[in-house]
Amino acid sequence: MAYSRQKHRFFVCQYHVSEDGEAPPLDFFQPADFVAALKDSLDADFGLIASGIAMAGLRVLHLCPVTQLLVLRASRDAAPTVWGALSLVRTVKRVRVGVRVLQLLGSTRTLRADALSWWAKATRLLPQTAEAAAAAKLATAAAGAALSTDALPAPSRARRAELRRRTPEGADGRVAVAPMSSWMSDEERDLANVLLSANQEHLFAKWAAGEDTDKKHAFFEQIAMLEKGYPGGIAAYVAKAIELLEASAKGVNPFDGFKPEVPTGVKLDVGDAEFDKFEAAGLDKFHKSAFVLVAGGLGERLGYGGIKVSLPTETTTGRCYLQLYVEQILARQRAANAKHGTSEVVPLAIMTSGDTHDATEKLLADNANFGAADGQITLMRQEKVAAIFDNDGHIAPEDDDAFSVQTKPHGHGDVHAMLLTTGLARKWADEGRSHIVFFQDTNSLCFTVSVAAMGVSILEGYTFNSIAVPRTAKEAVGAITRLVREDGSALTINVEYNQLEPMLKASGFPDGDVNDDTGFSPFPGNINQLVVDVARYAEVLEASNGLVPEFVNPKYKDAAKTTFKKPTRLECMMQDFPRNLGADDVVGFTQFPDWTYSPVKNAMADAKPKMDEGMQGRSAAEGEMEMYESAARQMRALGCAVAKPVPVSLATEVGELKLAVGPQIVLAPSFAVSAADLRARFPSPASVTVSARSTLVVEGDVVVKSLNLDGALTVKAAPGARVVIDGLTVSNAGQTFKPIPAEEVEAVPESIRIRGFVVERAEMREAVFVDACEHVLSE
Repeated sequence: MAYSRQKHRFFVCQYHVSEDGEAPPLDFFQPADFVAALKDSLDADFGLIASGIAMAGLRVLHLCPVTQLLVLRASRDAAPTVWGALSLVRTVKRVRVGVRVLQLLGSTRTLRADALSWWAKATRLLPQTAEAAAAAKLATAAAGAALSTDALPAPSRARRAELRRRTPEGADGRVAVAPMSSWMSDEERDLANVLLSANQEHLFAKWAAGEDTDKKHAFFEQIAMLEKGYPGGIAAYVAKAIELLEASAKGVNPFDGFKPEVPTGVKLDVGDAEFDKFEAAGLDKFHKSAFVLVAGGLGERLGYGGIKVSLPTETTTGRCYLQLYVEQILARQRAANAKHGTSEVVPLAIMTSGDTHDATEKLLADNANFGAADGQITLMRQEKVAAIFDNDGHIAPEDDDAFSVQTKPHGHGDVHAMLLTTGLARKWADEGRSHIVFFQDTNSLCFTVSVAAMGVSILEGYTFNSIAVPRTAKEAVGAITRLVREDGSALTINVEYNQLEPMLKASGFPDGDVNDDTGFSPFPGNINQLVVDVARYAEVLEASNGLVPEFVNPKYKDAAKTTFKKPTRLECMMQDFPRNLGADDVVGFTQFPDWTYSPVKNAMADAKPKMDEGMQGRSAAEGEMEMYESAARQMRALGCAVAKPVPVSLATEVGELKLAVGPQIVLAPSFAVSAADLRARFPSPASVTVSARSTLVVEGDVVVKSLNLDGALTVKAAPGARVVIDGLTVSNAGQTFKPIPAEEVEAVPESIRIRGFVVERAEMREAVFVDACEHVLSE
């Protein structure tokens, strides 16, 4: 029988079952069994790439258990490989079977007649009984129906139908699989093997031999990123996706078997004796700490196109978030080193994303790292993960690009894996560092409490410490909860509010989450600021490969939960790390007043409805006012006469914006590093008065003994200089907040425009001292 590579692609075969043992029943073998056996043969004898190419075009057209005849269709280019693999099949469904190719055909026109002639020959060899004759008649009729022209559409139509079943809705499905090895590098060949072994052969379905080589190389660049970006690579990711999707379809609750209880923790008020004790303990070890900033997001939700850490925290000085954070670390680093006579450098790692990495790098370079030492700041770029389009874990190709796959963010839980893969966690542990503090990108007040929280971890022996704020019962905020298993073991962790309520009701609390006598829920609100013990953290990271427990949240199109509305992905959250800890690890929380938490994340249009109802909208305008008020509040607590905020309405492009506006007070990190330090800066607080319309900016080593301010004042002491404000009265026109007229909106920088106002400065007294001596600022 002549073989022509260009024409033949239909195989008429006959299989023979070994006579060893009992013959299987007629319905024992199914088409899928022969497909699986052929794939095993292809994988073992021809390699995963050849297997993937062959399997992409393979289809069983008909299987007849009566005559043991089998008709297969393979793509033309893969026909030689399929023929060889068929001859090497030895078992099907664990039964010893041999397969013989009877004829190779090249078109549907010849297939019906030639294949049916084999059916006729085979049926004549059957036993001459009535039962056999009836079976032969039925077998021939079934073969005729299966191999009719109507049942065998053109290959492109058949392939499109198959791909519509296996790829996202709307994807085209042309037969275009061809050998790839001639243009592939060794790395690309390995990556192809990874995909094929993970049953992702559909990603090559639209590829044509000799075409789009550059696009194919670009495809493998993306696959290489996905392979390196997930612990265990694509194979591990797909396997985990299948496992979690199965659990999701079954409605499995990860907290089944747990009973919720009120967690154990420490509650502090800024500036009281307990706070001072813990903050002093944290400051004492500050030079042995490390910080991690999660900054992978753009400011799109804020109406800002840049990176969020480049936004001004307030418009009086224009100090951006990243500058503020670096200066907070450097100021405390200097204080701790001065106390211990050391020269330690406190490292800062920043997790960026593809959206923010280059811009963050540029922001640091343009500003000389805001004073940080070379090597003190490390950027860790987070990559995305593959999107999955079905319960079988198939990776979703882009709808309009055969050489790209859909990717989505994996979640901020990746920060743990990145600290492992960069080696930073182990490095910090080996350096003898005490604790790592994790914080978010746009909470300007985080350093007001983070050092005290570190002190709590030190004195209370916490392995993992969640910084928290009070939350009202049923508030849509994650809650720190102690979960107790039936065996008595427990886990303290964040539980989402919509999970906590049914858990409480199922555990004998008919009203669910309710406020206690403090007016708040006994379950504190999680804000994703964390403190972890470095040595134990590095150990657990290495044991868990950097992964925290993941989850998947597909949106199903059907009640059977088999079809997704759109591709999904695995996700992880940084606060779930305690699920990797052991029974001996102490997990707790430290709660601070809610005013110490001021995240900026919403545009004015989204924030305004909440603000109109007296709720926090988390806009940039509110964040600025809350930063001023934080300093004013702490000064009032010391005994300074600082005016309180008053309601003000500003006309903005989204309507009247209601803000609480008070004096604009900016106390730079270099001015005070702790509540105790702040107290020392105001030795006679009763002699300090600041009016409601005033602006006060203080930087450096400044002591305020006596000040009467009704206007705007800036006092700066350069390193080495010391300034004492004593008997100073300032009265000038100061600054005000001016609504942005509609005709001027486009001319205002976006970072300012998102606030709805600009600062209009009429007059500001500035006193800057650079000489390394003590200066007195008075009348």
